[in-house]
Amino acid sequence: MIGVPVTSRSLVACLVLVGWGLGAAAALADPTPEPICRLERFFFEQATAEAGEARPIPEDLRSQVETVRMPFEGGGALCGYRVSTYRERGAPRLGHVLFVQGNGMVATRVIRPLALLSDLGFDVYAFDFRGYGCSDGEALAASMFEDYRTILRRLDAWHPDDFQAAYGVSWGGIVLVNALDGEDRPDALVLDAVPDRLPWLFFCPREIDPAHRLEALPAFGGALTVVVNGEDPQVPPRKMRRILRHVEGGADGALIYLRDSGHPLAGLPPVAETEVGTSTKERMERVGAALVRRARVRSERLADGSAP
Repeated sequence: MIGVPVTSRSLVACLVLVGWGLGAAAALADPTPEPICRLERFFFEQATAEAGEARPIPEDLRSQVETVRMPFEGGGALCGYRVSTYRERGAPRLGHVLFVQGNGMVATRVIRPLALLSDLGFDVYAFDFRGYGCSDGEALAASMFEDYRTILRRLDAWHPDDFQAAYGVSWGGIVLVNALDGEDRPDALVLDAVPDRLPWLFFCPREIDPAHRLEALPAFGGALTVVVNGEDPQVPPRKMRRILRHVEGGADGALIYLRDSGHPLAGLPPVAETEVGTSTKERMERVGAALVRRARVRSERLADGSAP
């Protein structure tokens, strides 16, 4: 719903890769919820049309990207990808990152930028929302919140004792903060271009506003990083004031200010190119540096027995 330009775009064939799944134990609940927001179905219809179908994985990355399928209890599955470029680079593994994109794009569109995070030592996961790309089902906010709550838990179980980070962009950040609860939380949370409140015209309950959700959760302490984009017309800094209070006076890396950046990843081409743009590269480098720093601090605390 946040930042969805409604334009026409030709659709390309959906990519089918032979990958691996997480097995029957990873089955996602298959509820049939009512829309949370009054105009929800209309906006998701526009967003899925704008996102289009799954794109091909960049040829030079295909050996380092695997398909992940999480089955629904009632049939069908959520489709996603694991990016593991650090292996060929020989970088030591630091943990895993769950990336949640904005609602106007499919996961394959962000594979190239996510490879920059993976290069640093992370397995990076990205899924298509229900009803998007190669995922089945209907796009509804309540289902998305529950799906990502389950995904975080399943990844944590699949990578026991791992450093776990979650990175949400725009609508993806709104999904993440509504997926979190007081018990199951990642070691690091990155919110990029996430507004305090959903626009009034969506007629959503205040309970799902990101600022409200953060205030209802136990303090994140040094685990939260907020990315502010100085030239973002959709989520300008003034619309993030309440969220920014959570990182005021925080540790290094808690606030990343990209002065000349617009809405994150909005300018990505429909099909991944060989290189990412300067703005996207800076974003991934700075977020990656913050995550590496947090992963190493956690490792040091575990080593000396001071980690909770």
